Amino acid sequence: MVGLFVASGCGKDADRCTLATQGGLTMELGVTKGDTEIGPDVVRDVLRARAAEFKLPCPAQVEARADGSLELTFIGLRDTAQWHSERSLLLEPGVLTLSVAAADTEDGKADVFTVDGLSAVELEASGNSSVLTMTINAGQQEALAAFTGRYVGKRITVIRDGALITTAKLADPIKDGRMQLTVARTSGELKPLARRLRHPPLPVAVKPVSVRWTAPTP
Repeated sequence: MVGLFVASGCGKDADRCTLATQGGLTMELGVTKGDTEIGPDVVRDVLRARAAEFKLPCPAQVEARADGSLELTFIGLRDTAQWHSERSLLLEPGVLTLSVAAADTEDGKADVFTVDGLSAVELEASGNSSVLTMTINAGQQEALAAFTGRYVGKRITVIRDGALITTAKLADPIKDGRMQLTVARTSGELKPLARRLRHPPLPVAVKPVSVRWTAPTP
């Protein structure tokens, strides 16, 4: 057993109650991609941030098992319909990539830049379109400048978790880490995306393996 972490702040009574008395859900997550040595506290912190932002069920405990999987415990959770409908939002990978098609690279192979995380996300209305400004973490800004410097005048596609955000021609290298995109959608349509972009990606890709419900003790 690697360790047990209690997520205080996931509800004022979360760290005082127990699964036996309150009931709830225990879910096993298989790590499908990434470093299985990453501590469960790192995964927990990302899940807590997402849960707080979207008012989702928050894991009171995240435990790493000997086989590398993770076990999440949600204390007091009784609304199964809500959990199943919102689970994908809590567990989404959150991977943001910039890609250049093979036809626009010197070696004839598609080039992809994967963003480790964003330090700021801003959204402004612009008529029937919106301006989405994303600032990547300082540690990747030099690499982003080098990547975009190779493809000035080329089209770059921005994708999050396999869903297209936009495709645009790159006018200049991005030297300050700020990616400003004009997206043909209203700010209201983009607000959910902007909120999700503010949280870091999960450090590992996971897939639910099993779910167990525990009824509260009468």
